[in-house]
Amino acid sequence: MRKDLKYIFFCYCFIMVGTLPIEAKNYSKSRPLSEILDELGQKYKVFFTYNSAKLDNVLIDFDVNDNEKIEVTIKRLLKKTNFNYKSFENKYYVVYENTKRGRKYLEKALYHLSEIEKLEKEGVHINKKGKKRSLSSQRNGAQGFTVNGTVKDKNGYPLMGASVLVKGTNQGGVTDFNGVFSLILTNNRAILEISYVGFEDKEIQIKGRSTIEIVLEEDTSALEEVVVVGYGSKAKREIAGAITQVEFDELENTSIQSFDKAIQGRATGVQIVNSGAPGGATQVRIRGIGSINSGNNPLYIVDGVQVVQGQFSQVNTQENVLSTINPNDIVSIDILKDASASIYGAQAANGVVIITTKRGSTGGKTKINLNAHWGINSVINRLDLLTGPEWTALVLEGYANRYGTNSNQYQDQLAFLGNPSDAPNYDWQDLLFTTALVSNYQLSVSGGAERTRYFASGSYNKTEGHVIGTGFERGTLRFNLDNGLGTKFRTSLSTNFSLTQNQATRDDGFFFNNPAIASAFIVPTNNPYDEDGTIREPLFGLYSENPLVNKVPSLFDESSTTYKILSSFSSDYEFSKNFIYTSKFGLDFLTNNYKYFASPKANVGASSNGEIVTSNNRNLNWQIDQLLTYDKMFNDVHKFDALVGVNYRQEKRNFFSATGTEFIVSSLTSEGNASVQQIDGFDTEWRMASVFGRINYVFDDRYIFSGTIRRDGVSRFGKDNRWGTFPAISLGWLISSEKFMSRFQDAITELKIRGSYGVTGNANVDNFASRGFFATSTFVGRGALLPDTVANPNLAWEESETFNIGFDAKLFDGRVEASADYYTRTTNDLLLERPLATTSGYNRVFDNVGEIENKGIELSLNMINIKTKNFRWSTGFNLSMVHNEVKALSGEVEQINDDDFGLVHRVGESLGSWYAIRWAGVNPADGRPMYYDRNGELTFNPTDDDRIVVGGSIPTYYGGFTNNFSYKGLSLSVLFQYSGGNYIRNRLAFSTRASGSFADRNQQRSELNRWQKPGDITDVPIALNGFVYDARPGNAYSSKHIEKGDYIRMKQINISYDFPELLLKNLNLQSMTVYLSGNNLFTYTPYSGRDPELLGGDDTGDYPQAKSYILGVNIGF
Repeated sequence: MRKDLKYIFFCYCFIMVGTLPIEAKNYSKSRPLSEILDELGQKYKVFFTYNSAKLDNVLIDFDVNDNEKIEVTIKRLLKKTNFNYKSFENKYYVVYENTKRGRKYLEKALYHLSEIEKLEKEGVHINKKGKKRSLSSQRNGAQGFTVNGTVKDKNGYPLMGASVLVKGTNQGGVTDFNGVFSLILTNNRAILEISYVGFEDKEIQIKGRSTIEIVLEEDTSALEEVVVVGYGSKAKREIAGAITQVEFDELENTSIQSFDKAIQGRATGVQIVNSGAPGGATQVRIRGIGSINSGNNPLYIVDGVQVVQGQFSQVNTQENVLSTINPNDIVSIDILKDASASIYGAQAANGVVIITTKRGSTGGKTKINLNAHWGINSVINRLDLLTGPEWTALVLEGYANRYGTNSNQYQDQLAFLGNPSDAPNYDWQDLLFTTALVSNYQLSVSGGAERTRYFASGSYNKTEGHVIGTGFERGTLRFNLDNGLGTKFRTSLSTNFSLTQNQATRDDGFFFNNPAIASAFIVPTNNPYDEDGTIREPLFGLYSENPLVNKVPSLFDESSTTYKILSSFSSDYEFSKNFIYTSKFGLDFLTNNYKYFASPKANVGASSNGEIVTSNNRNLNWQIDQLLTYDKMFNDVHKFDALVGVNYRQEKRNFFSATGTEFIVSSLTSEGNASVQQIDGFDTEWRMASVFGRINYVFDDRYIFSGTIRRDGVSRFGKDNRWGTFPAISLGWLISSEKFMSRFQDAITELKIRGSYGVTGNANVDNFASRGFFATSTFVGRGALLPDTVANPNLAWEESETFNIGFDAKLFDGRVEASADYYTRTTNDLLLERPLATTSGYNRVFDNVGEIENKGIELSLNMINIKTKNFRWSTGFNLSMVHNEVKALSGEVEQINDDDFGLVHRVGESLGSWYAIRWAGVNPADGRPMYYDRNGELTFNPTDDDRIVVGGSIPTYYGGFTNNFSYKGLSLSVLFQYSGGNYIRNRLAFSTRASGSFADRNQQRSELNRWQKPGDITDVPIALNGFVYDARPGNAYSSKHIEKGDYIRMKQINISYDFPELLLKNLNLQSMTVYLSGNNLFTYTPYSGRDPELLGGDDTGDYPQAKSYILGVNIGF
């Protein structure tokens, strides 16, 4: 009811229409423009909105033609004036002065009209004609005193149609044309709640007063888009940098475990790759990869705190420390991609991600919200593997082809394996992958009074792993408080406490004990259990350990528990209306406890007669910021704001671990049970001090300038080169604000071009990278230290130069929004290891050499395709294209090989390109594998020198597109996410697509298409035990198993229903939504592995992605 009263009188005050019927006439004398518009409104049955104070003084001699269309009439009427008009929904017409103030009036008017439309769609009748409603409200029979008041904005203009209610009752009214209200009250200590569209709500205590003047503060975020920049926020139209914002209100009724995963497919220039593990790692890359050794993760800032990230435990399944934050507490994420990130200097080379959490609102009742969902997860895809009989037959064929059926080798194998038709079959994918349950609960409370706002929430998430023995649990508590102490002093507190627990598997990655690998490798004739039902070990084949021990804690257990406190406190003092001092303190503390237990009764712990590992990793990260800000508007044309500040950040890390083996009693799990013990640990810290400044200037709402500079000193770098300077500049032009654009106003709502240049640094290096090191060794049987790394006192950060040019456009009253960017990002002074001559006495030195360039194009398009009273269909599309190239390396070195991973960093190629022997297919005559040599000639005997670059590991394009449909209370949202241009090395296929060459591991069904007789055309060589015909050096990987990584995926589909207001009133609820969502339901890809979404682009048996179905409910009390 209070919400409706907020708007019910608004149309009387804001929309000026004629109220008396008139006849068509010709007017021969000048009249006020406002009077003519009123009569036109009556004639054409439309509603005109205008500033009467402006139009009443404009006299026009104008004739109305009966058969003329309204657009023609209005254009003819305004032709000789300095006024323009804008239509809204073909029934509202906003008339505004062609000045900056007039255009601001237009923006507010359109916003108010959109709010009226929303109310009408909800069934609220807005009376636009007839007599004026009473401005006072009184309960029947009530006796009391009268309170008269006026509601104005900060400039003294009356706010017409503002809602004035007595708190806790339905008693109230709305202000009249002059912003005046009158109420009869029975309690002289009552509290009034005042609200108005586009302004912040406010509460006022009567305190016995009979006359009150109330000033409301404009809520700029409600009237225009606001983005968060470094140390502040700005209207999006006044930003000249490349900043992408993801708002979380559209994700509220979905299942998201961590906020970084929510960005995937929704933000241009941001590539997200997820681990499938619950609470697992996420790889975030903003505008490509710019470093080899210094890290490529962006800087994350949560409510002003620069947070730590990465792996803080020894758990094998990679953890994500960012998953300690409940995504339902987040209101928005802003991503700084270009020079806008330079305000963070030496930490911003890889971009900046700013997370803003929810806060309370002043005025109104306390809001309580409950959001809960439940669901199931299952592995996204399974490999098509051979059954026991098929595997047995293929292995025997391999022996027969190599040794002959009469050989001892073949006969021995036949006796051991038996007849293929009699072979047992066990599906190890069924045994090691499971259908897992998911549950999530969140309760939040928010509200506030005149000077105080609060938001509090608690959440619990439990996600069972779809790989046996894994899982994730998280509990969070958040409390955000904003308080005004007087009119000049304000404080703000944000605190989040979380406890997370990860249950992990024996191994992750390309290791035999990883269940994701084991499910494909284990010979399918292996029975997983003995006759008595116990887990059977050892197993036959390469994989002797039984991964089922992962789900039996008495045999194997690995877990990680993390406690984290993330808190910030700030205080603002307003010296004057335009000058504010801010002091901030931020704290990010975590402690991680890790435990590993392997029983001597299981093969995993048998070799050491049991093993137990416990460790504690503690990290303390804190910072202080001192800021001075100044903002002022001069002559209604010059908008100026400035910021100067200092920052100090310090991070300390302490690690301790204890390992014990040789158990005294096999069933005890404490360290004291180990007869052989070893301890390890370290302490480390780093510090940074900074000073920075920024100036923003907007002239006449047309020309935009922003300049920043920051100077950082970081302890990680050489003592002679610890300080660096990082400048940036950006320029923008709001073309749509120019007078000559008024003729295009029906089509072009807003058009801006912008450009920026900036320098940032990368301080993500080891704390002691600049120091000299010794390596441990032995000499004549005794321990010794040998020189290893030369100290480099001049070592500095990698430096990135970013250039960006782009445009933003809003067309047809915002029905179409488009943006495009072209950028180059050049990283200089790469931190590389430079080998030294042995005569120097050292092996290497770390130095700043080399250069990498990323350049690309980003496109974003959002459209409202259909918009009617009950139905709406909108579409969003984004595309990011990036070209990565190594421009220079150390000295005259043109290529750095990473033979352990089959990668190469070569000048002129993409960073981390695949370096392999080129596959040429199968010889139809004898079934042998063929390759190309370096000159492109066929060969059966390739060498290391025949390796070439066969593809890049970095995607060259990625993005997403969404479609949103709504009909009354029913909504449907579909998100597709895509990526491509990269190649993946399918390392799993090297063993499981080996045409029966291995007798100790399973094969994929594709290998049944092997060559069998001369003339067969196939890409699967002859089944031949032991790779006899495969002459690759060291069985190195060829391009046969380096495959295209392109894919498109239905990332999320969500169906929700908002219950109607009438039912909610009967249930005494504010809102209720039920929703059903599915994640990763469909993927199209040429990749033959389980899933093309991989961390690092190398398929080493990563924890597979999950396909999930979620049912939830969101209730507002």
